[in-house]
Amino acid sequence: SGELDTARAVIGDALRVFRELGDRHATVSCAVNAGYIACIDGDSIAAHKLFREALDTGRRIGARSLMGYAILGLAFAATLAGDVRRAATLHGAFDALGEQLGTAIETLEARLRDADHARLKRLLGDEAFAASYQEGRGLPLDVAITLAGKEPGAPGNS
Repeated sequence: SGELDTARAVIGDALRVFRELGDRHATVSCAVNAGYIACIDGDSIAAHKLFREALDTGRRIGARSLMGYAILGLAFAATLAGDVRRAATLHGAFDALGEQLGTAIETLEARLRDADHARLKRLLGDEAFAASYQEGRGLPLDVAITLAGKEPGAPGNS
C-alpha cells in the first residue's frame, strides 16, 4: 500500500505539472497511469474521468497509440462499473487498434488486460465475451472513441 500511495502522489503531482505546462503528450501518459491507480483503488468514476481526459487529449494531438491505451483504460473502468459488454467491446477495439498500428502492448497493460478478459469471460460467459470482443474489433476508430467516452450507465451502453 505504501508504494501505491507514493505512486498516487507522484503521478498526481506530475499530472498537475504537465497540465500547467501544456505538455499534452505527458499529460496523456500521466492521466492513463493515474487512471490505472484509480482502477486499483476500485474507483470507476475517477478512472473514467482520467482515461476520458487521456482519450480526448490524445485525439486532439493525433496520438493514436496513446488513444489506444486510453480506450484500454476505459475498458477497465467499464468493467469496474459493471458495464461488462461495453468493456469487452472496448477490449476488442483496443486490440484491433494495436494491430493496425503495429504496436506491442506493454507488459503491465498486457497483464491487466488478460486479467480483465478472464473476469469478463466469467461474468459474460465465453460466447458473449467473444461476440462483444469481435464487435469491438470491427468498430471504426471514431465509433470506438464515442463508445469509450460514454459515461458509465449512459443510455446506449450495453
